[in-house]
Amino acid sequence: MKILLVIFATSMLISTPVRIDSKIVYKALSGDSMELVTTALAKLEKESESAEVRAYTGALLTKKASFVKGVADKVKAFKEGATMLEEEIEADGANIEFRFLRLAVQEKSPGILGYKDNMDEDKKMILENYSDLSASLRRQIANYAQSSEFMPSSELPK
Repeated sequence: MKILLVIFATSMLISTPVRIDSKIVYKALSGDSMELVTTALAKLEKESESAEVRAYTGALLTKKASFVKGVADKVKAFKEGATMLEEEIEADGANIEFRFLRLAVQEKSPGILGYKDNMDEDKKMILENYSDLSASLRRQIANYAQSSEFMPSSELPK
C-alpha cells in the first residue's frame, strides 16, 4: 500500500506543470541588459520542455541578438528566436501571450529583418481578448503599451 502511495505521489509531482516565472522573462525583454537575458534563458533551460518555454526562449533569443557582436551573429540569433516563436504560434495560434510576444518582438525589430508582417493581426487578437486574459498578462501588456507606438495604452480596453 505504501508503495502505491509513493508511486501515486511521484506521478503527481511529475505530471504537475511547473509555472514559469514570467516576470523574469518580461523584465529581460523590456530591459537593456545582456545579463538579464542570459539569466532568464538559463532559468528556462532548467524547465521542462513546453510550448511556453519555447515561446519565451524564442522571444529572449531575439532580444539577445541586440547584444551580440557582429551582423552575421545578430541575424543568426534573431532568426533562431523568431523561428522558435513562430513554430509555437503555428502550433497554437489562439495563444494570446505568444501573439503578444511576437508583437513586441516585431515592433522592436529592425525593418531590414523583414519581421513585421503580423503586427496588425496580433494587436487585433490581443485587444479583442484583453479582458479575458490573466491579470498578470494584462499587466505585462499594459506595461508594454506605455512605451509602444503601435499599441499605446490609450487603445487598451478599460
